[in-house]
Amino acid sequence: MITLPAPSGASEPLRHAIDLINRDLDGLLDDLDTHQQFQFWSNLHQYALAHTEGKQRPGLIASAEHVDGAAREALELADEKLIEHMDPLGSADCDRFWQILVSAAEQQAEMTGHTKTRHGGGKH
Repeated sequence: MITLPAPSGASEPLRHAIDLINRDLDGLLDDLDTHQQFQFWSNLHQYALAHTEGKQRPGLIASAEHVDGAAREALELADEKLIEHMDPLGSADCDRFWQILVSAAEQQAEMTGHTKTRHGGGKH
């Protein structure tokens, strides 16, 4: 289970968006095996990183052509949910959110990558 942390002092809209995104990410990852989760988190990390560097890309799916079909579908749904939940946020909250997502996605990619290596992939 992933939990994006709401930073102390976060605005109520940011906290609410993080809660909704946490719920959605949990649901999206339920049916993915470890390798698919690694692909998901790696792509999500790159997408979030591009936002923090001011290199806005045209959506998660643009970077996901090389991933497994189930992971690609999860990325498509995540893209929709991120847009939906971030729409009411102001600029400063969006910036904070992307920073949180960069860290969390990088950590999850590392964890699922190591799990795949240690356990040979498969659903865990």
